[in-house]
Amino acid sequence: MILTNYGKIQGNGMLIQAVMGKDIEQVKTLISDTSNIYELDSHGNTALKIALYYISCEDDDFDYWVDIATRIINQCTTFEVNDYFDDAEFALIKSVNMEDIVSVVKLIKAGMDLNFRDEYNLGYTALLSAVNKGLTEIAVLLINSGANLEAKPTSGGYSFTALSLASTKGEVKIARELIKADANLESIIDYMGINTPLIESISKCHYKIAEMLVEAGANINAYGRNPNHAPPDLVWDDNGNYLKTSSPLTLAIKEENAPLTKTLLEKGADPNVKMFKNITPLSIAVDTENSEIISLLVEHGAIL
Repeated sequence: MILTNYGKIQGNGMLIQAVMGKDIEQVKTLISDTSNIYELDSHGNTALKIALYYISCEDDDFDYWVDIATRIINQCTTFEVNDYFDDAEFALIKSVNMEDIVSVVKLIKAGMDLNFRDEYNLGYTALLSAVNKGLTEIAVLLINSGANLEAKPTSGGYSFTALSLASTKGEVKIARELIKADANLESIIDYMGINTPLIESISKCHYKIAEMLVEAGANINAYGRNPNHAPPDLVWDDNGNYLKTSSPLTLAIKEENAPLTKTLLEKGADPNVKMFKNITPLSIAVDTENSEIISLLVEHGAIL
C-alpha cells in the first residue's frame, strides 16, 4: 500500500483531500454523501483504507484516524469492512500487546476483525494474547464484543482455547467471563500432555477456577494424559500413545485438597476410576496418609 505525496494532487477527490488535510468538519460534510466514501486516490486507496493504514502505523494522530474510520464505517451500509483492511488488522493485536485498553475500545468500535491472527506469534488472536498476558479488562471487553472463544493457535504445535489458557494461568476473572459466555468446558489442551480445562486448573492448583468449572458442568470424570502426573516410563504405551495419568478426582487427592475432593465425589466423580498401572483414588489417598480424604472416599464406595 503506497501512501506518499498526499495533498491536492490529481486523482485525489475532495474527501481524501479533507481526510489528509485533517479537516474534520469538511470530512463530516462530505461523508454525508456516501458516494464520496468510495472515491479512490491515485494509488487506488479509499479514505477508509488510508485511515486504517495510519491506525496500524500507530501514527501520532491515532485518535484522529480512529475517529475518521469510525465515522466512515458508521455512515456506510453496503460494504464489508474487512474488504478494506490490510496491515491495519495488526492495530488491534498491537494495542492488546501494548496493554492499551483505550485504543482497543476504539478499534473495536471502528469494526476491526476481532479474530485476526498474529502469524508472527503462533497465530494468536487478540483474545488469546490478552489471556496470555493476564489483561483481564481487555479480555473481558473482547469476550463481550463477540471474539471467537474457541480460537486456537495455528502454529507451534500447541492446541488450546482462551478458557484452556485461563485455566492454566489461573486467570479467575477471565475464566469466569468465558464460562458465562458459554465457552467450551471440554476444550482440549494439547501442550506437554492432553488435558481439559478442569484437569489443568487442578494440576496447577487454581482451585477457584476448578470450582467454577465443576459448577458450570465440566466433565468430572474426564481423563488427563500428562507426563507431569506420572513417572515417565508409565506415561506412554507400547505404541507411543499417552496413557490415562489423571482425572480431576485423582489430582485433587494427590494435592490433598479435601474440600475439592468432597465436591467432586458429591457431583458424581467415580471413586474407583483407574489410572495407569491400575492406580485408584484410594491408593493415592493411602500414599498421602490423608485420613480425611481416605474417609471421604470410603464413604462414597472407594476400594483399593
